[in-house]
Amino acid sequence: LAGLAALMGHLAGWGFIACAGLITFDVVARNTVGFSSQSTTELSGYALAFGIAWGLAHALARRAHVRIDLLVMKLPAPVRPWLHLLAMAFLLGFAATLTW
Repeated sequence: LAGLAALMGHLAGWGFIACAGLITFDVVARNTVGFSSQSTTELSGYALAFGIAWGLAHALARRAHVRIDLLVMKLPAPVRPWLHLLAMAFLLGFAATLTW
């Protein structure tokens, strides 16, 4: 699973590079030859959404969320499971709100 998350993270990075290339092409083409693809905003929005989701999956698999891990590791061990349950409850509430 960690290998899949790493692949997703690398593909997300290449997606960001492709998004930057598409935007650069569109800006240069618009200013030089008057051509615009008319879909740069939509395509880059999708690319950024996938990139963020897949990059976060990679960070989660590597336990690379420095701010949260630092805070959790400073707390006493008996408190940690309750905070994880609270975080899951908030996530469930957020997902339910989006679904509704």
